[in-house]
Amino acid sequence: MTTVHAHASQRIQNIDDLRVRFEGSGHHAGHIGGEAEFIICDEKGERYAAPTTIAQMMDLLKKSGHSAQAEACGVIELNTPPFPTQNIEAFCKACDDAEHDLIKICKERGHVILNTSVPPFIELQDAEKQIILRDRILDMVESVKNLLPHDALRVGLLTASSQISIDYKDTDDLYRKLHRGYALSPLLISLFASDTGRIEGKHHPHHIRSTLYKSYGIRENGVPLYLGHCRDGEEFVSRHVNHVLNTAMLYYYDGEKVIYPSSLSETFNRLSEKGLDTERNIEAAESFVYHDIKLKPLPDGKRRLEFRLVDGSIGHTKAAGALISTLVCNEETAQIFDHLLETYGFTGSLDKDLLLFVRNRNYAVRSPGDINIPFGNGTLRELLSDIRHKILPLLPRDTLAQETLYDLCDDGRVPLTIRYRGMPDDQLRQVIRQPQ
Repeated sequence: MTTVHAHASQRIQNIDDLRVRFEGSGHHAGHIGGEAEFIICDEKGERYAAPTTIAQMMDLLKKSGHSAQAEACGVIELNTPPFPTQNIEAFCKACDDAEHDLIKICKERGHVILNTSVPPFIELQDAEKQIILRDRILDMVESVKNLLPHDALRVGLLTASSQISIDYKDTDDLYRKLHRGYALSPLLISLFASDTGRIEGKHHPHHIRSTLYKSYGIRENGVPLYLGHCRDGEEFVSRHVNHVLNTAMLYYYDGEKVIYPSSLSETFNRLSEKGLDTERNIEAAESFVYHDIKLKPLPDGKRRLEFRLVDGSIGHTKAAGALISTLVCNEETAQIFDHLLETYGFTGSLDKDLLLFVRNRNYAVRSPGDINIPFGNGTLRELLSDIRHKILPLLPRDTLAQETLYDLCDDGRVPLTIRYRGMPDDQLRQVIRQPQ
């Protein structure tokens, strides 16, 4: 969940000053970080852990040196510090250590982690009873109920994901990383799909998280259509900022007061006419954009790229971080990935490849976990084989990162969602609980 700073009341005087924030950190060495969400339930895996239990678990995690926060209900998010992408090994170890400690704490307190991105049998009405009483969460719930379809509330209360964040040097670096990232999207959906094909006890044929996000509207979900006009990084920044300024505000701030609009017609541009064009409201506007790759604030006011398609499950943050670091950040291996993409019909331009991004992504959403789906002029299975044989051997040998990626890209690996969807309910209830 995006953090909106509580006292950012300063007005934005110049939109050009806002654009500068998206132009890159200027650092030569990139960084990577992860946020891993885990669904915490009672021992039977049938009810979310109570807010008091979540708070106690977070205190124990923090005492062990981990950064943790509570999501809307029943979910603990573990955050890694930023690591240099050249030191992906340390990132992988940090992910393992945090998950190990969380599993231990759950076991000691008689609770379990559901090893899935969507609790299959918890009802939305029951989830609402366990909402964490935090202003940002309560604002989200109230606004979604007022303005968006039912599925939007399910996103906040019935899903868990892993997010990988990377920084970028300048607009050229931003452009390259966005292209690699959107090309990679169907692989992230397929390899990391962990839903059980059920939500609130009912079967669902497609990738559940991606389907639920459609409730936020086509402009705010998935692959942004303005990419079709982006021939370089500068043009992307201009288009993206304009998009944020015209994004529907689910709520906004007038001083310390939270305002819930009666329709989706309120935007930051309209707020500026009322003198409400504040830092706090621009951060809120950014938080209402739910593209697969989101631009989010860094502490220095610059922006980072957050990859949001990875389903929450044990081991997913580590593996997704290693994959994104290798194919998007590390220039030696990322350039080989660029050349591979050319063989599948990509041009390297966001504007020219938009339709290919959308088509490949749609295949992955409709057939979660299936790597035999089309990918450009080939298949996702063929791309995975190319990555395994042409890129992974270039990584440092006998490391945790290389081992993780060989396991992830193994031709015989079966994504969690494929295993779960074939199980009867009684067996599923047992299998998704961790620790056993």
